[in-house]
Amino acid sequence: MLTRSPLTPPLAVSLRLDACLVAAAALVIATLASPLSRFTGLDPAFLRILGVALLPWAAFVGWTAWWRPQRALPVIVGNVLWIVASVAVLIVRTIDPNAIGTAIVLAQALLVACLAVWQGTALWNHPAGIATERSRR
Repeated sequence: MLTRSPLTPPLAVSLRLDACLVAAAALVIATLASPLSRFTGLDPAFLRILGVALLPWAAFVGWTAWWRPQRALPVIVGNVLWIVASVAVLIVRTIDPNAIGTAIVLAQALLVACLAVWQGTALWNHPAGIATERSRR
């Protein structure tokens, strides 16, 4: 049976904010793919798939925030991979957004980077986080 972990405010707050932002972005992207496509230059089908694909990630991040915040490392790794993928798709031209679309992709990557740093710092300082595990060795 799952029991709620004691939440350390900085880690829990960063994870909850991440989950809310991802869920909101996923819903907006999936439901408004066509208007966003005209605004960003990105394919509406790509945007719909992206929005729907982000929903399980938002659920996982939310679950982690509420039940296992000390196990946030997969969320942090996922965020870092998202940042790398966001920049990589622009560099290798996998997607071809207009200037506004490029700015949005880079801005969201920067936001995710800020969240990842916040989460990493909070996890490092969490009583049951990385710092505790390293000191036991």
